[in-house]
Amino acid sequence: MWQKPPSSSGSSSYHDLENRIVRAMQHDAQLNEKIMSAIVSAYENSLMTENVVLSRPERQRLFQNVTKRILGGLMDSQDKQ
Repeated sequence: MWQKPPSSSGSSSYHDLENRIVRAMQHDAQLNEKIMSAIVSAYENSLMTENVVLSRPERQRLFQNVTKRILGGLMDSQDKQ
């Protein structure tokens, strides 16, 4: 895996590359849709398994919190590799 170069004059090219990749991925509607679809599907299945009834605001708040934890955990596991 390509490692971030140490701070030097070449680090700006690394940041430029990082910024271009982030912009490309943020604008990839299909990628965003696939990610959100997978998360929503897993969330809905988990709620059905738990057999719990929530109000719309509770449901949205829980979804946001669960999504943050899932994505954060994913990033943490990537950092350990």
